[in-house]
Amino acid sequence: RFFWLYRVPADAYRAQTIQVVHAAHAMASRGHEVWLPVDRGVHEAPFDPLETYGLPPLPGLKILQLRRNPMGSFQLRAAVCRWAMKPGARRVMVARSKRHAVQAVRWWGAWFDLFMEVHEVDSELARERGEDPSPWRSLEGRVLASSKGVFGNAQGTIACLQGAWPDWEGPTCVVHNATRPDRCRRPQAPGQGYGVVGSALPSKGLDTVADAALKSPHPIHWVGPPSRWQEGLVSRSCGQLRIEGPVPFAQVPDRLARFRAVILPLGTGLFGTSLTSPLKLWDYLVCGRPMVVADTPAARQVLPQHELWYQPGDADSLLRALERAERQPYPVAHRLRTWAERAAEMERFIEGCVS
Repeated sequence: RFFWLYRVPADAYRAQTIQVVHAAHAMASRGHEVWLPVDRGVHEAPFDPLETYGLPPLPGLKILQLRRNPMGSFQLRAAVCRWAMKPGARRVMVARSKRHAVQAVRWWGAWFDLFMEVHEVDSELARERGEDPSPWRSLEGRVLASSKGVFGNAQGTIACLQGAWPDWEGPTCVVHNATRPDRCRRPQAPGQGYGVVGSALPSKGLDTVADAALKSPHPIHWVGPPSRWQEGLVSRSCGQLRIEGPVPFAQVPDRLARFRAVILPLGTGLFGTSLTSPLKLWDYLVCGRPMVVADTPAARQVLPQHELWYQPGDADSLLRALERAERQPYPVAHRLRTWAERAAEMERFIEGCVS
């Protein structure tokens, strides 16, 4: 029996929401009982992640609707208590939230095995920002001391965690993200422009994309939620970087397939070089279009056989990679990685740690 300890926000475009919902659903599809807490959102109607993402209901998947007020925190604590005390199968908590994990262990830790899913090392990110890492180290230390094992989203994340905590010798496993078979596309005609999908954040090397758009023979479209940097990027590119609003989850594959090529931008900081295995990468790989990727250690670990690289921070390098992408035939075939495969990897790791 699993409890996915993360208050899934009612934000259908957020990568964490998509990832957690699909991961929990995939584990339930393997016959496990899975409890998944989600925030109802600002509206009275509950947020139904299965309907939002077109996932079928499963008898073993229990969606816990939490209110976005102090009552929601009480509901979460009560749900963890019911789950932990329920007799029957072995209880495994997969936690994305370190703070919630510490609270759960304090009250009910004797009743379950804790596994952390780590997509960042907060103390090291704080150091990079010039902030005091002590509060984060205190939280990380308490979580690691209570964990049976740690899942990392990328090898760089695990290496960073082990470097920050050299005395911690717990088991680790890298489990990359995934996508679904129904999101594969095979475009049969040239596309229009180049595309980036996702949130526009400085850690993704935004200026490089804008500078490349200024010189590109085709516009670059950034599809994603609004950000405070977008207006400056459009101005920097003289309008050649075109901002589109977020696309509903079900429509993302078709939007990707209408581009000439897709771009996976990353910056040169700790996030881009080590701590990332972007969710959109797995949709990119099956959209049927050439994929141009920032050449960082994190990306190389995921795509060891890839060819269309550009140097982060170098707009001319990005343009040259897009020129090479134009010479690739389409559709481009890549191996599909499914959420079911990912769930099986997690299952094997957990069984090895608790057997």
